[in-house]
Amino acid sequence: LPPPGSTAPTSAAGEAPEGWPPAGWPGRASAGGAPQGWPPSGWPGRTASARTAPSWEPGRLHWGDAAVVVLYVLMMVVGLGYLLAVLLGLAPRDPAAMDVMDGFRVNLVSYAVLVVAVLAVSWRPLVASLRVFATHTWLKILLLPALWLVTVLVNALLLSLIGQAQTSANQAALEEMTTQAPALGMVLMTVVGAPIVEEYLFRHLLVGKLSRWINVWVCAAISVAAFTLLHFLGTGGDFQWVETVPYLTLAVTITVTYVLIGRSFGYAVLLHMVNNGIAIAMLYLVAPLVYINLPSTDTERIREFWTSMGADIDEDFSDENSVCVQLTESTFAMYLSPGFYTDFIGDREIADCLTTNSVLLQLTAPDRGAVDALVRAAVEAGGSEVPLPDELQEDMTATGVHSRQVVDPDGHQWEFMAA
Repeated sequence: LPPPGSTAPTSAAGEAPEGWPPAGWPGRASAGGAPQGWPPSGWPGRTASARTAPSWEPGRLHWGDAAVVVLYVLMMVVGLGYLLAVLLGLAPRDPAAMDVMDGFRVNLVSYAVLVVAVLAVSWRPLVASLRVFATHTWLKILLLPALWLVTVLVNALLLSLIGQAQTSANQAALEEMTTQAPALGMVLMTVVGAPIVEEYLFRHLLVGKLSRWINVWVCAAISVAAFTLLHFLGTGGDFQWVETVPYLTLAVTITVTYVLIGRSFGYAVLLHMVNNGIAIAMLYLVAPLVYINLPSTDTERIREFWTSMGADIDEDFSDENSVCVQLTESTFAMYLSPGFYTDFIGDREIADCLTTNSVLLQLTAPDRGAVDALVRAAVEAGGSEVPLPDELQEDMTATGVHSRQVVDPDGHQWEFMAA
């Protein structure tokens, strides 16, 4: 046995025997070139060890950081991203001719350039900071969606206390982009590009590195304010303060988590990615709400008409001047009294839909039987069926289309067609 206090076996000559210390021993690299300590303790399949101090310090500010900040200002504020998109033929030369897709392409190009720049100067600390998962691995993984949920709940609570909610210009632009831009492009821009660039600037630099000279919580406050105001950069200051609430709650969540979890650049990026990813998925997967506004001479009669057909009434949007009929999960018909309807159309007169017609409203039903059942219920509730010309009916039948038309008591014509 080695003598008391010895840390390694010795040979007769007093020297450590060949092969000691073994590969992977502290102070010696693992065999095969794998980094010492990898995979980290706590990683799936490896037993967790006692928690140690973080080994992913953000480091000092350097010229690479200054170059990225300048590049960000040039791309996003000065308009270099737009000029680059024009040179690549992705945007019109006249800014006034820009449409939604042009704006999407400009942003995609800008973030692509910035992501390359950020990774060029910070990929090492980004990768190193993922060692945060070395301890309590699964807890930290589950914490990502849990923090998103907490942010959503706090945001909803604040807006309910304020008593109003406003959609910011930035959010409205994103929602409009999702109606035209390909999903993959939106994911690359908002779920990958934006989190990497913004977490580098607002957490890694403003908190992680700046806190070497300024109190970390002062840096955190600066980071939260800067991140929130960034999303209103293009408004020229023309926005309602309530619009900042969603960005403020997100900024606070990410910043506080970043500080408390050991200033892990990578964890902040992942948390931001989860938030943006869920938001984009909801925009693409959840259908937008559609409200069809129609004049009604008798809202109570319309209420009885639709309820007898099995439709639900949304009482939150119904009163003595209106009835909101839920047609599908995302489609509603708003029947408004003449006086209320006139408030929205200016000096124009309301058409008499019993003698004139300007629109045909179509709804789909699961099959032919469902279409016929809806028509029967509509007629029994006071509506009337509009027969189609024989030639048109024959053509539709030949192509497998089953469609029937009814007019509601206010004269609005509805077409029910088998899906």
